[in-house]
Order: sequence, then structure tokens, then C-alpha cells
Amino acid sequence: MTMKDLAEELLLSHHAAVQMMNRLSSAGLAERTPSDTDRRSVILRLSASGNTLVQDLATKHLREMQRQEPLLTESLRRLRDIPRPSQP
Repeated sequence: MTMKDLAEELLLSHHAAVQMMNRLSSAGLAERTPSDTDRRSVILRLSASGNTLVQDLATKHLREMQRQEPLLTESLRRLRDIPRPSQP
């Protein structure tokens, strides 16, 4: 992923994406490598530590969503029951 791609995916300005990448790199969670096809571009990747952290967070997030499933289901049911405005 390029810096531009990262900024677009996260709805950040380019500057904010650079700052975030600097912090991730400093923490050893991500790395920059020169592009093989475009000398002006840098490819961003999660490091092994970053990948482990993301996997751990995803597992915890899924576990919490499963724990909250009854509330999420009830919320969806209520949303479906809200009358929709008539269309002109």
C-alpha cells in the first residue's frame, strides 16, 4: 500500500497519514520499503509485530461483538421497525 492509498482508506489527509506512519514505524509496527516500479513511491507494510498486534485486536474485537450479539440484534430489529419516510 502506498501513502496515498493509506490516506484514502482511512479518510485522512496525506500529512496525517505520514504522521501516523511515522509513529507506527517508531513503534516497530510498520515499515517503509522503496517501490520496485516507481522510485518516487514508498510501499507501506505492517511489520511482523504489527501484524501480530492487528490479529490480536481483530480476535478481541470479534469476541466482543459476539458477546454483544443480543444487543446488536435488538438494535437492528429496532432500526428495521422505524417507519421510512414516503418517497415523492
